[in-house]
Amino acid sequence: MKVLKKAIKKSWLEALRSGKYKQGYCHPLSRINQGVFADVVICGDWLPISYLPPDVQNFLIEMNDTGKSFTEIADWIEENL
Repeated sequence: MKVLKKAIKKSWLEALRSGKYKQGYCHPLSRINQGVFADVVICGDWLPISYLPPDVQNFLIEMNDTGKSFTEIADWIEENL
């Protein structure tokens, strides 16, 4: 399933792997690594033209809230989106 534009995906992966962001768990702000995604897509120079399907969002939430690191999540995104 490829749902992200390449440039957005690249920027999101770089941000997740950067060590710049503190990871939260079981908290509304942890949703789909929302802070990182929002920083890259909305606060960056990208228009929000690529939205993640709800099933993908839920899967990423589950990965985050069950203790997967941002690096592990980035690896999954790189492989699957």
